[in-house]
Amino acid sequence: MSKYREMDVVFVTGPPGAGKTSMAVKYQNEHPHVEQFGNGDLIRDLRAGRLASEYSDVVHRAVENHELLPDDVFAGAVYEKVMKLRDDTKTAFITGFPYARGDWEYFHEKIQNTDGVRTIGAIALRASMATCVKRMQKRDMDNGASNSDVYTEPAVVGYQERYRAHLARSATRLDCFRQSDIEIASLSAEEPQQSVFDKFTDAVNNFKR
Repeated sequence: MSKYREMDVVFVTGPPGAGKTSMAVKYQNEHPHVEQFGNGDLIRDLRAGRLASEYSDVVHRAVENHELLPDDVFAGAVYEKVMKLRDDTKTAFITGFPYARGDWEYFHEKIQNTDGVRTIGAIALRASMATCVKRMQKRDMDNGASNSDVYTEPAVVGYQERYRAHLARSATRLDCFRQSDIEIASLSAEEPQQSVFDKFTDAVNNFKR
């Protein structure tokens, strides 16, 4: 019997500032046997050598040379991370994945051929550009940024570009989930955090039924 037989994978997607990581971390803190990670943090850890992986060198070279990661490398690194989660992990949240159809197809095929690991659902958080920009500004200020770092016109344009970049990927990402029969729960992130979290929790429970 695979030690991962009971592990379910849930994807969390949404624009920057929508609360993807906040929701996943809050769920992790309130439920046992749950882990979460974001693909952005994963790539940064691989690049910096903070995570031992067969993909470390190729990721480092690609980032240093401003090259796109091949689909199998990016998806392979995400799959490797999933398989290295704690033995007692029952639910894994992955935020911000996939980037493109190719890395989804590679990852999903690997999961389908892995005894005990199931991709059971995706939670898509929705929020307006104005809300997301405001939240990104607050987050950066909380992390030590100055007013001039976050409120100047170039900074605001940068936040807006990040939001639009998500929208450009979102349709493809959701289409990948639908074509693979992954159930999608679409939630508004404009509501108070506790209300969003309650609906987030309900969505996970519904996926598991």
